[in-house]
Amino acid sequence: MRIYMERSGGFMGRKVKTAVDTSALPAEEAHNLHEMVDETHFFELPPVLEDGEGVDRFQYKVTVETMERRHTVETSEIAAPLELQMLLRRLTLLARTQSMRPSIPDVLEPTTPATLPTDEPAPTASEDDAGLNEDTSET
Repeated sequence: MRIYMERSGGFMGRKVKTAVDTSALPAEEAHNLHEMVDETHFFELPPVLEDGEGVDRFQYKVTVETMERRHTVETSEIAAPLELQMLLRRLTLLARTQSMRPSIPDVLEPTTPATLPTDEPAPTASEDDAGLNEDTSET
Protein backbone atom coordinates (compact mmCIF):
# COMPACT_ATOMS: atom_id res chain seq x y z
CA MET A 1 0.00 0.00 0.00
CA ARG A 2 1.17 3.52 -0.78
CA ILE A 3 -0.06 6.62 1.01
CA TYR A 4 0.50 10.17 -0.18
CA MET A 5 -0.32 13.09 2.10
CA GLU A 6 -0.07 16.83 1.66
CA ARG A 7 -0.87 19.20 4.51
CA SER A 8 -1.22 22.94 3.96
CA GLY A 9 -2.56 25.90 5.87
CA GLY A 10 -2.16 26.37 9.57
CA PHE A 11 -0.72 29.39 11.33
CA MET A 12 2.63 29.27 9.52
CA GLY A 13 1.20 28.11 6.18
CA ARG A 14 4.04 25.62 5.71
CA LYS A 15 3.32 22.66 3.43
CA VAL A 16 4.17 19.17 4.59
CA LYS A 17 4.28 16.34 2.06
CA THR A 18 5.02 12.68 2.45
CA ALA A 19 4.85 9.47 0.47
CA VAL A 20 4.82 6.21 2.39
CA ASP A 21 5.26 2.79 0.86
CA THR A 22 4.29 0.29 3.55
CA SER A 23 6.41 -2.42 1.92
CA ALA A 24 9.50 -0.35 2.82
CA LEU A 25 8.50 0.02 6.50
CA PRO A 26 9.16 -2.31 9.41
CA ALA A 27 6.41 -4.95 9.59
CA GLU A 28 4.80 -3.55 12.75
CA GLU A 29 4.62 0.00 11.38
CA ALA A 30 3.21 -1.24 8.06
CA HIS A 31 0.60 -3.32 9.92
CA ASN A 32 -0.40 -0.31 12.05
CA LEU A 33 -0.88 1.89 8.97
CA HIS A 34 -2.98 -0.80 7.23
CA GLU A 35 -5.17 -1.03 10.34
CA MET A 36 -5.54 2.75 10.54
CA VAL A 37 -6.62 2.94 6.89
CA ASP A 38 -9.13 0.12 7.49
CA GLU A 39 -10.48 1.79 10.66
CA THR A 40 -11.11 5.04 8.79
CA HIS A 41 -13.09 3.17 6.10
CA PHE A 42 -10.95 5.30 3.83
CA PHE A 43 -12.22 3.90 0.54
CA GLU A 44 -15.82 4.66 1.55
CA LEU A 45 -15.12 8.31 2.46
CA PRO A 46 -16.33 10.97 0.02
CA PRO A 47 -13.65 12.72 -2.05
CA VAL A 48 -14.21 15.97 -0.12
CA LEU A 49 -15.13 16.36 3.55
CA GLU A 50 -16.33 19.93 3.99
CA ASP A 51 -16.83 21.95 7.14
CA GLY A 52 -16.73 25.50 5.82
CA GLU A 53 -13.86 27.94 5.80
CA GLY A 54 -11.68 28.59 8.81
CA VAL A 55 -8.64 30.66 9.53
CA ASP A 56 -5.40 28.82 10.32
CA ARG A 57 -6.87 25.34 9.85
CA PHE A 58 -4.83 22.58 8.33
CA GLN A 59 -6.06 21.24 5.00
CA TYR A 60 -5.18 17.70 3.96
CA LYS A 61 -5.11 15.79 0.70
CA VAL A 62 -4.57 12.06 1.20
CA THR A 63 -4.34 9.38 -1.47
CA VAL A 64 -4.20 5.68 -0.64
CA GLU A 65 -3.24 3.15 -3.31
CA THR A 66 -3.49 -0.60 -3.09
CA MET A 67 -3.14 -3.22 -5.78
CA GLU A 68 -6.92 -3.11 -6.30
CA ARG A 69 -7.84 0.56 -5.94
CA ARG A 70 -6.87 4.18 -5.44
CA HIS A 71 -8.83 6.84 -3.55
CA THR A 72 -8.17 10.49 -2.65
CA VAL A 73 -9.80 12.46 0.16
CA GLU A 74 -9.50 16.19 0.79
CA THR A 75 -10.45 17.45 4.23
CA SER A 76 -9.73 20.01 6.89
CA GLU A 77 -8.59 19.06 10.36
CA ILE A 78 -12.08 19.88 11.68
CA ALA A 79 -14.09 17.92 9.10
CA ALA A 80 -12.01 14.73 9.40
CA PRO A 81 -13.60 11.94 11.47
CA LEU A 82 -11.64 10.95 14.57
CA GLU A 83 -10.17 7.81 12.97
CA LEU A 84 -8.97 9.83 9.97
CA GLN A 85 -7.50 12.47 12.30
CA MET A 86 -5.42 9.73 13.95
CA LEU A 87 -4.13 8.60 10.54
CA LEU A 88 -3.33 12.20 9.59
CA ARG A 89 -1.33 12.69 12.79
CA ARG A 90 0.62 9.49 12.15
CA LEU A 91 1.40 10.50 8.56
CA THR A 92 2.50 13.97 9.71
CA LEU A 93 4.86 12.36 12.21
CA LEU A 94 6.25 10.08 9.50
CA ALA A 95 6.77 13.11 7.25
CA ARG A 96 8.83 14.79 9.97
CA THR A 97 10.99 11.75 10.60
CA GLN A 98 11.63 10.69 7.01
CA SER A 99 15.27 10.70 6.08
CA MET A 100 14.59 12.63 2.87
CA ARG A 101 15.73 16.23 3.02
CA PRO A 102 13.19 18.92 2.13
CA SER A 103 13.52 20.62 -1.21
CA ILE A 104 14.82 24.18 -1.27
CA PRO A 105 11.37 25.85 -1.63
CA ASP A 106 10.16 24.01 1.51
CA VAL A 107 12.84 25.53 3.76
CA LEU A 108 13.64 29.08 4.76
CA GLU A 109 15.63 31.08 2.30
CA PRO A 110 19.23 31.57 3.47
CA THR A 111 19.83 34.95 5.04
CA THR A 112 22.56 37.00 3.43
CA PRO A 113 25.06 38.74 5.72
CA ALA A 114 23.76 42.11 4.54
CA THR A 115 20.35 41.38 6.06
CA LEU A 116 21.51 39.89 9.34
CA PRO A 117 20.60 42.05 12.34
CA THR A 118 23.60 43.25 14.32
CA ASP A 119 24.32 45.56 17.22
CA GLU A 120 27.74 46.49 15.88
CA PRO A 121 28.31 48.91 13.02
CA ALA A 122 29.74 47.47 9.83
CA PRO A 123 33.51 47.91 9.56
CA THR A 124 34.72 50.73 7.39
CA ALA A 125 37.10 50.09 4.52
CA SER A 126 40.09 51.41 6.51
CA GLU A 127 39.24 49.21 9.54
CA ASP A 128 38.67 46.22 7.28
CA ASP A 129 42.05 46.61 5.58
CA ALA A 130 43.95 47.44 8.78
CA GLY A 131 46.96 45.21 9.13
CA LEU A 132 46.38 43.36 5.87
CA ASN A 133 48.59 45.53 3.71
CA GLU A 134 51.45 45.98 6.15
CA ASP A 135 54.86 45.19 4.77
CA THR A 136 56.35 42.64 7.13
CA SER A 137 59.50 42.06 5.10
CA GLU A 138 62.70 43.58 6.39
CA THR A 139 64.52 45.93 4.03
